[in-house]
Amino acid sequence: MAVVGTIRVCAYVTEDLSRDLAKMLSFGVLAFVIIELSSFDASDSLDILKQADDNREAILYYLGFTIALELALRIVSGAVTTIKSSLSGGK
Repeated sequence: MAVVGTIRVCAYVTEDLSRDLAKMLSFGVLAFVIIELSSFDASDSLDILKQADDNREAILYYLGFTIALELALRIVSGAVTTIKSSLSGGK
């Protein structure tokens, strides 16, 4: 969750940095899957998906946090843009 939040914050600061972080996350997951492929078991994956119902509250909490973070970032970004435009004479 921290990685997703970091990427979203970086997207508002500098888009290129967030794009690079997102790529690194993808490659990290891919590397983990390739390294651990020998121990992959489909039944374990299904068991984990079945346990998702038990963790429904935590999943909704993290989803709510991500939505709140995105909303706060949009509000702050809009306020900064408005302030910058008013300081520069409305250009």
